[in-house]
Amino acid sequence: MRHLSQKKSKVLLPLGGKSLLQRQIELLRDSGIGDIILCIGHQGDSIRQACGDGSSWGVRIRYAEEQEPLGTGGALRNAWHFITGEFLVLYGDLYIDMDMGKFVTFHRKAGALLSVVLHRTDHPWDSDLVEIDGKSRIIRICGKLGRRETYPTSLSKTSVYACQKELIRSIPAGESDLDKDIIPALLSEGEHICGYVTEEFIRDAGTPERYAEVDAYAQQKAQKNPRSPS
Repeated sequence: MRHLSQKKSKVLLPLGGKSLLQRQIELLRDSGIGDIILCIGHQGDSIRQACGDGSSWGVRIRYAEEQEPLGTGGALRNAWHFITGEFLVLYGDLYIDMDMGKFVTFHRKAGALLSVVLHRTDHPWDSDLVEIDGKSRIIRICGKLGRRETYPTSLSKTSVYACQKELIRSIPAGESDLDKDIIPALLSEGEHICGYVTEEFIRDAGTPERYAEVDAYAQQKAQKNPRSPS
């Protein structure tokens, strides 16, 4: 099982004493995943300098560098030569506190081409809402519906995925977006895509408000368990 982390300028910002990227690396390592591929672009030098070959964390880190912006889908295609089997995709601006092993087990048992982590949102108006059937198969991506009286679901898509290598063949050359282009196309073709519902803590740090929320969570967790990697 490999992992790819999408590039984001904020991945190296300190959060509760560690960067988001370091937290993801340690989470994966502690989940038994030690082969990590970082998809990098214009800020690649700073990420290389911060992470090196990963040996300081007990993992192997390699880099798939973009010469021009390729989007989240194109970044995966650009890293195809590193991928030999199933792999995880984590967007770099996420704070993730979840059992990755359970997610991987779910994906394998489901036999899906791609599985995505879902959680219930309290702000459905600006969340990427997803509908699933009784077997956890995704039947519709509703997207962001704006403010309205009712919503078809409270399940929202995070940017944490488990994928089979065959997914790469579905990504065209050039720039593409995994969420907006690739996954909708796969659903329209009837591909087996599943949603893994969890109440575990997964937040993006994409706004100052959410960054503050995540920072407070990380510090609170560290205080409760000083030996925890938080």
